[in-house]
Amino acid sequence: MDAEEAKNLLREVVDILDEVKVPEDVRSVAFEQLWRSLSAAEPSAEPAPAGAPEGEPMQKLAQRLNMDAATLVDFYQLQEDGALRVVVPTNLLSPAKATATKELGLLVCAGRQATVEDSTSALAIKEACNLYGKLDSPNFATTMKEGEKWWIVSGPARNRAYKLRTPGWDAAGALVARLAGAA
Repeated sequence: MDAEEAKNLLREVVDILDEVKVPEDVRSVAFEQLWRSLSAAEPSAEPAPAGAPEGEPMQKLAQRLNMDAATLVDFYQLQEDGALRVVVPTNLLSPAKATATKELGLLVCAGRQATVEDSTSALAIKEACNLYGKLDSPNFATTMKEGEKWWIVSGPARNRAYKLRTPGWDAAGALVARLAGAA
């Protein structure tokens, strides 16, 4: 990327953050995630057809979770940045927000850490929880702390990140298997 492309991308990221009114307390994390996502995107990349296993990223996740990639198609979708986005049917998640938050935390971490990152930002998990109507913002940190057996928590409160431990990978695999059985 040359200097002019970087300037244009910087303007685009700032415009998006302003447009969606990202709160100041998470703005730096949101900026970093959006910058990574947009700067890594390959505009010429064609997405896989709906319902088809999406090649290498899906295979990587399937290996980490010890399951067939075809099972994952109902729960993950390939993003432009190479990460796998959670697309689990809402009715399969726990109705309790705290439990669903941990479930989404496992799914988001597994999808991103098997493909594009070493640890997953709290913002990425919060976005998934919000999308599924499971975000309990005042209790998010406490709820995620309850899952410390599954992930290593790092960073200050505003930039917290979660890295799956071996028991976390096992729990994510068991969760996907349970969701697949319920689907």
